Amino acid sequence: KKEIYFETPEVAPNNAIKEELRSFANSINNDTTPLVTIHDGFMALDVAHKIVEKLKN
Repeated sequence: KKEIYFETPEVAPNNAIKEELRSFANSINNDTTPLVTIHDGFMALDVAHKIVEKLKN
């Protein structure tokens, strides 16, 4: 028998875009890897495109 579980995670009230930009600026200033890398962005975009394609069919 298959079961589906639903969870509601706690999410801190913050501005995600602002935090990503702050991390990006810090990574430039400190020569470190940002929290969200270009690979992360590519993977998110790939998933979004796949979802759109599935919705079209």
